[in-house]
Amino acid sequence: MFLDHLSPREKEGFLELALLAIRADNQISDEEVQLVEELRLELGMDEAAFVAAVKRQPNFERAIAAFSSKEAKRRAFLELVTLTF
Repeated sequence: MFLDHLSPREKEGFLELALLAIRADNQISDEEVQLVEELRLELGMDEAAFVAAVKRQPNFERAIAAFSSKEAKRRAFLELVTLTF
């Protein structure tokens, strides 16, 4: 919905936040795998860059630091809320 308004760095930060949310229960369901693939497509990331990002240990502070404005943070927050429902 709002991901196309984020910069490439902000998209990487968003992906880190999404991965933190998905991994929070230490289980990854088939539904979550599908959701991650949909995120990749929406973020417009090529598969190699996406796989590298998924393999990296997500870090909350690094993810938050990727956002350059309050508006970008709001967009990411709205997307994350949607993701978790």
